[in-house]
Amino acid sequence: GSNNNNNAMIQESSRLLVPDPSGAPFGGMALAMSRAIGDSDAKVVGLISEPEVDVWDLNHYHKQQQSSPEQIEDSEWFAVVASDGMYDVIPPEEVANLLGQSLYSDENVVSPLEACEQLIRKATLMWMNMAGAYRDDISLGVSR
Repeated sequence: GSNNNNNAMIQESSRLLVPDPSGAPFGGMALAMSRAIGDSDAKVVGLISEPEVDVWDLNHYHKQQQSSPEQIEDSEWFAVVASDGMYDVIPPEEVANLLGQSLYSDENVVSPLEACEQLIRKATLMWMNMAGAYRDDISLGVSR
């Protein structure tokens, strides 16, 4: 049933569960996360205190793209920070495209805040369709 689906989702997403001492499944759950950034004391119960970080080398990118000096000068850059609750259901490219448009589009269709809200709502709906009552945490931030 639905508990089996929830169990599979949690196991696949590397969550650590600390059940209620009474043995009550899910209803008595005390902890449901896999990372506690900077919380090295939580390592004893299986949490990961080191975040996953991707570094993008802009010089390497421009060399790959064979960018002209003008293209390099006209490039617009921004940073996105998001939790796996976002990226498990929405591809990073889609997130970056909408946020980039909100920051740099001449039409300014939506503000960066509105773009973040749209993406969070979309991710929430996708989690509901995929996992029912279970939803991973969804965090999203953008900066120029």
